[in-house]
Amino acid sequence: MHYQEILPYASLLPYLDCYWSIRTEDKAADTSNRVVPDICADIIINVGEDVQVSNNKNYLLRHGEIYLTGTMTTFQDTILTSNTHLIGIRFKPFGMSSLLNIFLQGAADTIAEAEKSVFNLSALSTRQSQVSIDSLNKYLASRIRNQNVDRYNYIIGTILDYNGNIPIHKLAHDHCISERQFERLFQSHLGVTAKEICNIVRFQHAFKQIKNRTHESLLDIAYTSGYYDHGHLTRHIKKYSGQPPSCL
Repeated sequence: MHYQEILPYASLLPYLDCYWSIRTEDKAADTSNRVVPDICADIIINVGEDVQVSNNKNYLLRHGEIYLTGTMTTFQDTILTSNTHLIGIRFKPFGMSSLLNIFLQGAADTIAEAEKSVFNLSALSTRQSQVSIDSLNKYLASRIRNQNVDRYNYIIGTILDYNGNIPIHKLAHDHCISERQFERLFQSHLGVTAKEICNIVRFQHAFKQIKNRTHESLLDIAYTSGYYDHGHLTRHIKKYSGQPPSCL
């Protein structure tokens, strides 16, 4: 399996986290690749063989089709067979709504074919030899219409700065929005609550600490990550990764 991440044009950085690709060779053995939630949403172009994906449901990503994945709140497994080749566009929170006018309300943990009316790649071929990151950069850069995402990115930046450990009422107050408006904003643009985004950011912080730990105990990581105790940490790790901390 070969996995690669590529940064977009500088003008697209307020909207995109990166482009990514995952591919396997001819006659490669079947493998399962697990992805955990990261507060981003993706558009996926399948230029290889059909691919099966499962979270709470099973999906088939067909060759030559383009798919929209909503914000993830649970882990996701992809079965990689020979000649798999997926190209992804990973959007920052609020990036998809701001750049492409695609709002994710009701789309959490779902995968659906992208509507051609809102994501039209007719100028690009979905044949493996012709889709390029450069062509995606040019297409997406052409969609920039002076959208101002700085305020949204500032909100997400605050959540990241606190590693998700910030009360929603304080977050809303600090950004001069009522708590009710704040929740509507997240539900409309991201399809999940602001609390869920904070929980995922906190999980990601703990998840990385657990995977990279040397001498720290799980209780220490729980406290430094904002969990009440070892049990609270374990429940969140299992919810989002499908495994207990001891198996990471």
